[in-house]
Amino acid sequence: MTLTPKSKRPSWSSFRRSDKQHLRTSPRSCSENETSSAEWLFLSEAWNDLDWVPDTWWRLVTGEVKRQPVERVHRRFLELCVFTQMMWDLKSGDTAIEGSREYADYRDQLISEDEAAKMTAAYEQEAGISSDAQRFVSERRQWLTSITQQTDRSSPENVALRIENGEPVLTKLLTPGPTIGLEDVQNATTLAIRKLDESFFRVRFDRLTPREKDYLRAMARLGSGHQRSGEIAESAGLTVQTVAPVRNSLIKKGMIYSPAHGDTAFTVPLFGSFLLRVMPSTPSRT
Repeated sequence: MTLTPKSKRPSWSSFRRSDKQHLRTSPRSCSENETSSAEWLFLSEAWNDLDWVPDTWWRLVTGEVKRQPVERVHRRFLELCVFTQMMWDLKSGDTAIEGSREYADYRDQLISEDEAAKMTAAYEQEAGISSDAQRFVSERRQWLTSITQQTDRSSPENVALRIENGEPVLTKLLTPGPTIGLEDVQNATTLAIRKLDESFFRVRFDRLTPREKDYLRAMARLGSGHQRSGEIAESAGLTVQTVAPVRNSLIKKGMIYSPAHGDTAFTVPLFGSFLLRVMPSTPSRT
């Protein structure tokens, strides 16, 4: 609830706390930096009095995992944490506000029973619902029952869902649906690979120079997964120094990458298999 003062706005020092005096330091810091736009507030000296900050807030407020003296706090999270703690402490009675009796009483803003009765009657007439609790519940039940019955009648062939005594009943379908077998998977795989060969793989392949194609073909012959640069050069019948420029060019084109020092792998799965299909043998190049 927002407390509206009749006279002046209380200062941060007006907050009192019986068992955690350190909490008074944080509201003053929030007040002093309320016009700051900095994300982090750097403190003149490390704070040792943040024991009141809950564990769930600690990392957000300080940026630290372990509890220890900190030299900076996150401005917005600190403000949220302070006001959250103040809210809970005010609710529990651990915190009080000096001069709170001078604040506006929310009960003064409530309307009288006569005014409420007049407004209720007008609302009942405009909304078309009853203000009597029992009558309202009865009408809503009848209305919902009518809707469910109409829904059930609109789908007479839906044997899985029906309404009985005003309750929805869902039964398991007895007729099994179509199943996917091994042959279906194999046919779908063949079709998908054919589409990749004709479009995606072919576009990448056409960007390669003859030497780059030979390098990738030699790499594909070694199998899937990561391959050592020396083994690829040996498979191509060349030295590591000779194929190094080709390897660097392929990395720049995004065809291969180096997952670890001296290792090479295809950036696109199944591209090696495609090379073996379109290049059954590697021509000898010097």
